[in-house]
Amino acid sequence: MADRSTRIEVGFPAERSIVDWQRRHDAGAVPGRWPYGLDGLGEWADVSPIDLPAPSRIDRARARL
Repeated sequence: MADRSTRIEVGFPAERSIVDWQRRHDAGAVPGRWPYGLDGLGEWADVSPIDLPAPSRIDRARARL
């Protein structure tokens, strides 16, 4: 049973938009409601997904270093 006093936000990168993923799940294109089966965390806590912003040019350059 979920402990609703524990709140977890799961962030997904822009290229893995949770809204798009859920649409694909509803269409039967992907097996889980969220990537990596993270929707299963809802059994243990109050979980909500958030889309993270796309990385900026500076973020992408920093990642290459």
